[in-house]
Amino acid sequence: MSLQEVNKHAVLPPIISRSDKEFLESMQRYIITETKKVGCNEEGPAEEYYTIYRNVFDKHHREILFQIIDYVNSYKSILTSIKKEYDAFIETIKKGRRTAFYLHGKLKVMAAEPTALVYHQRRAIQLEAKVRIIENNSKVIQSQIEEMKQLRAEYDKKEVKLCASTRQLWRPIPGMTLQDSVNLDALNKYKQHLEDKYIKCKQDMSTQYVPAQKKADLDEEMIVLLKRRDLAESLNKDLQFRLTFSEKAGDIVFAYGEQNTYHRPNCLALAQIIYNECGLHKKALLCLCKQGQIHEAVEQMQQFKDFTFDDLINLITACPQAELVKCLTQERDGKPPFLSFALAVLHLFSVDMKKVGIKLLQDVSKGGKDEIEHLVMGDSFCSLEKWQDMANICLQNGFENLSNDIMSILRSQAGVSEISEDDSTNLMEHVFW
Repeated sequence: MSLQEVNKHAVLPPIISRSDKEFLESMQRYIITETKKVGCNEEGPAEEYYTIYRNVFDKHHREILFQIIDYVNSYKSILTSIKKEYDAFIETIKKGRRTAFYLHGKLKVMAAEPTALVYHQRRAIQLEAKVRIIENNSKVIQSQIEEMKQLRAEYDKKEVKLCASTRQLWRPIPGMTLQDSVNLDALNKYKQHLEDKYIKCKQDMSTQYVPAQKKADLDEEMIVLLKRRDLAESLNKDLQFRLTFSEKAGDIVFAYGEQNTYHRPNCLALAQIIYNECGLHKKALLCLCKQGQIHEAVEQMQQFKDFTFDDLINLITACPQAELVKCLTQERDGKPPFLSFALAVLHLFSVDMKKVGIKLLQDVSKGGKDEIEHLVMGDSFCSLEKWQDMANICLQNGFENLSNDIMSILRSQAGVSEISEDDSTNLMEHVFW
């Protein structure tokens, strides 16, 4: 608001003096400064404008009043009345706004009351339903308690009657004579005996007998284990797959078993299955021999009948066991042996398996001359020269009796004579003469 606008609407007559002009300009500057500080525009808010104008009026009240008295002393009461009415009007407007704000809030509360009432009614219905359920449960529990009390009272009555009927003090104490039953020392001794017996029974109950609850727990555990087993079997059926068997796979499993002692039995069994599926019966027999199943291996060998001398030699070389050599060099069910005993022993000594060969010689020497003669006479694979080499091996390793027995059996054969190394007799002389 400019100075011209103030002069245009002024009630007082124009102030021409310099002091009046400066006074009005100071008031105008104050109003503009306060308006900028508050940050309100010309459109409002009206309350802030009222506060600014009231402050400027209060600040310059005395000066304005003195100036008004100087110019028009008769307007003093009128202006004072106008100011009071203006203040009262502003206060009435403020009060009306406060009342409207309060009534607006109250109106919102009243509008929300029906919804809250519905919620409270719904919650009340839910709580009433819960109360009815709890009351019904309480009645059932109370009836069960009353029934238990009644049964307990009946049981107590029966127990009292039973105790009253069995309580016959005139009868003698079991295990005591009538004379001992009236003797205090005997009674104390018998009491101690009963206490010891009671303690022993309690100990036996805790150590020798299993509680019924323990049995029930074990039954539950067994049921759970059976269910797990059934589940595992069903999963196993679903997850089964067919292996592709090959000789290479069998060789890998066999080599792994030879290197790892802990897994050796399982690896040999698996390698045997793979070799059988591939038709490699020779390697399957080697797996059986490695597992110690010598007799089963020999039985399978009789079924296939396609083993050569070299195959048998390779078998005892790969699995140098005295029991295997015995089974291969013995007759079975009236059939000749698979391998010559002499050839087997000579081969073992030739490949530095002297320990196994000596074990075989020890076992043969225990059987006596009859067993040696049976081996020599029943050997259709080995020549007499090989048996003579066998005798030399026995002599070199300390088996002199065994060597002499072999040489004696060889000499006893018709047309056989011992030829010394120095003898120059021609073996084929009888052919040319």
